[in-house]
Amino acid sequence: MIKFIVLSTFLFVAGDLWSQTTKGTPRPSVGVRYQWTEGEELREAWLDEARLAEWGEDEARSTELRQRRAQLQRQQGHLRIWRLPQRNARSQMGQLRAQGHANLAAVFRTGPDESFSPQVLTGHLMVFFPTDWTLKSILDWAQRHRLEHVEALAFGKNGHRFRAPSAGAELLDLLSEIQRAGEVKLAAPEWWQDRRAR
Repeated sequence: MIKFIVLSTFLFVAGDLWSQTTKGTPRPSVGVRYQWTEGEELREAWLDEARLAEWGEDEARSTELRQRRAQLQRQQGHLRIWRLPQRNARSQMGQLRAQGHANLAAVFRTGPDESFSPQVLTGHLMVFFPTDWTLKSILDWAQRHRLEHVEALAFGKNGHRFRAPSAGAELLDLLSEIQRAGEVKLAAPEWWQDRRAR
């Protein structure tokens, strides 16, 4: 019996070591996990500390990122994703915003490492209100939350699109705060998502 236990333990440990060596090098975690609620569902995304996104056509704005030795990793339409030389996206974004670069956004991942698809907050959110809310009450609500009304949505009942002051992680915190207040039916962020296969 003791021989069987020793042999079983040896095989388990050897099998575990073998599986670790055959998986290759584990990918490092990209950063902090964020959670927020959309309606009744808990959502999550991981902040990619090694990347920063920039919205807009203004190439001159990119000069500051190049001076910080950031490398343009991807460009699609009006979106540019930069790889930073250090894993400090939050502090870089704060410094650049203080200098007037309001078109920056955080890059998130759908999972905890770089093998997961990137996604970028657009700075917009969709909110669905109770059907008895008037446009005036919706605009008053938006002002209290420092949101700019963009348009009424063509789908759903009493849905509206808003622009937030930031396209950073604080937008996800705001969404959770809005859901917890219980005034609206649903609040959800708009994302740019990389649809390429992993």
